[in-house]
Amino acid sequence: MVSTVPQTSVPPHPWRALARLLLPFRTRLTSGILISVLQCATALPMVWLIRRIFDRTDVTAPSLSLPVAGLYLVSLAITTAVLGILGQLLIQQAVKSAVARFRKSLFAHVYALPKASHDARERTRLHELAVTDTERVEGLLLAVAGQMIPNGAVATILATILAFRSPSLFLVLLATLPLLYLLSRASLRRCQEAAAATRQALGNYGRALVASLRNLELVWLHNGGPRELAAHANRIDILSRAGVQATWRVVVHQRLQQLSYLGISAVVLIIGSRAVEKGSITSGDLLSFYALAALTLNYVRDAGLGVGAVVLGRDPWLALHTFLAQSPQDIYPGSRQIRFSGAIRLRNLSFQYATPGRERRILDNVSLELSPGRFTALTGANGSGKSTLLQLVLGLYRPDSGSLFADGIPYAELDVADLRRQIGVVAQDPPLITGTVRDNIAYARPEATRDEVEQAARTALAHAFIQQLPKGYDTEVGEHGILLSGGQRQRLALARALLIHAPLLILDEPTNHVDQEGVRDLLLSLRSLQPPPAILVITHVPAVLALADEAWTLNHGTLTRNPESVR
Repeated sequence: MVSTVPQTSVPPHPWRALARLLLPFRTRLTSGILISVLQCATALPMVWLIRRIFDRTDVTAPSLSLPVAGLYLVSLAITTAVLGILGQLLIQQAVKSAVARFRKSLFAHVYALPKASHDARERTRLHELAVTDTERVEGLLLAVAGQMIPNGAVATILATILAFRSPSLFLVLLATLPLLYLLSRASLRRCQEAAAATRQALGNYGRALVASLRNLELVWLHNGGPRELAAHANRIDILSRAGVQATWRVVVHQRLQQLSYLGISAVVLIIGSRAVEKGSITSGDLLSFYALAALTLNYVRDAGLGVGAVVLGRDPWLALHTFLAQSPQDIYPGSRQIRFSGAIRLRNLSFQYATPGRERRILDNVSLELSPGRFTALTGANGSGKSTLLQLVLGLYRPDSGSLFADGIPYAELDVADLRRQIGVVAQDPPLITGTVRDNIAYARPEATRDEVEQAARTALAHAFIQQLPKGYDTEVGEHGILLSGGQRQRLALARALLIHAPLLILDEPTNHVDQEGVRDLLLSLRSLQPPPAILVITHVPAVLALADEAWTLNHGTLTRNPESVR
């Protein structure tokens, strides 16, 4: 059962939603920002000391010696560093905790979305959202909370002090702001374009890489290595060029800001020197103003260093916000839970996929009943709708028309997720987790005892081959069970289904990797289960059809009974 994570509703505006991520950690975040802003208080004594040193007529006077002033300056610098480290630590903790909580909510949302939503989306895109995009959103939050807000606040405070200390020189600074703004805006636009191109190139490369790894056998069999290598080399080159372009744009943006600040400082120094020559200000006033202006511009520059992370994180956050805005509406909104006996009734079901390219009607007015103790076989050509029928029984899709009942109760009234936990399913290519044989069998019931796991394996005719594995039930199966054969994977999946004592077993081609004698032994083993479950088997094997209590054939969406199979 998937653990639920508290989720907050997504506000209509993405940036309000982003701010709300930090609300649970606002105390720590605010403390970190305030401590970082307090660094401003250490800058003001530095400016005062500089003025005292350069305005004194007698530098040998004992009131404030140069060594003492230097010691004060070093102490203030250390204090500034300590405050900066403490402030950044609190900000980092708040942001990373917020992103960790967000990732949990993101995965809860992924699991809550219906199967139809996943059918319309590539799994590699979900991987990008959960890993790459959340990482860039974390960088964006750290840049805003750790750099832009505290440094911007300090720069504003220092700029206000500058305005009071020397209005004329401050007006000179103020006059340069429009030019600086226009320059930054133009540069930022180009940074955003380059970041978007990089994100697209990274997504294309990731999807192509996953597809190639899945098709390795095809590449080996048909000598596709040179073609695949050439295609990958091209994608890597595109990704590299896009990354270089994005990095170069950010670096240019930062260097332009630095040059702008240097130019502004030079203008202030030139104009201030003329004022000193005229006697309207002292050299101490000029140097203290210059030092304060340099500090202000330094904080503005540090705030601007976060722009790159904001640019890189903007589009990923918008994509995540759009994804989370998709309502995980339950296909069946009911909440009634039952002790399922295994009886399923399908009445006049019709179904058509809504996914583009799959508009063909799959099932047309299908009716079927499954009963405890009854073995029902289902056959039909590939694409006839057998797998779709199973998905409807499992409540992963909802029919366009018709109804489903479990123990006589409509699916619409039931907690279908709870019902699904009482159904044992063995897919044609069953999914296995990376872990041991025991981990895979006990996945549906982690609390199962060792004896229960082994008994399920015996009933599934898996115990014999498991004992021959190097470590028995503690043998690692590899990623997706790659170290096992197809038949062994199916046996583990069947043992997993049997472990939950499911009153309904659904088996999709469970005998593909079994000889005729093994088929008979397996079916007799399943028939011996107590209490006897309802069994639905998809198969093309005549021996299985012959042993069924009734057999049905799906043909072009229509279900017909095989009369000779009815017992």
